[in-house]
Amino acid sequence: MEIGEFKHLWDGSESGWALKKLIQDSWRLVFYFSSEGPNARQITLLRQFIPELMSSPLSKVHNQLKGKPCYRTREDYGSSDGYRLRRQAEALGLKVSSEVASNVSYMPVRNELVVTIIEDQALARAVVLRMIEAGVPVLETYVD
Repeated sequence: MEIGEFKHLWDGSESGWALKKLIQDSWRLVFYFSSEGPNARQITLLRQFIPELMSSPLSKVHNQLKGKPCYRTREDYGSSDGYRLRRQAEALGLKVSSEVASNVSYMPVRNELVVTIIEDQALARAVVLRMIEAGVPVLETYVD
């Protein structure tokens, strides 16, 4: 994409521009059981603190997990919640691991006050790449 196609958004002629790099981790928890699946105690414990299982009836959760050697949460959690839930599970004696994926996005900002939101993803990528190539400062921000 040529700079002329997005000159109205950014062309490098004005000072004060930066890229805000937003980094957000998504956590999924994986609980491990025997090959027969979780026992009654494990199911009860999971239902006490895993939000997606709390509202389901015990019989439904039992049928869902019966015979499964592991359970991977369907919901993504931010770093704080994922870490807290994992520590809770470990404290209760459950065998658990976490799968963490980092999601990165960029937002052009000017003078740290004006954020340029570009809804067209291809256009946004082109602007960000051109700004990086031009050496615009990148400010990292971690979002939970």
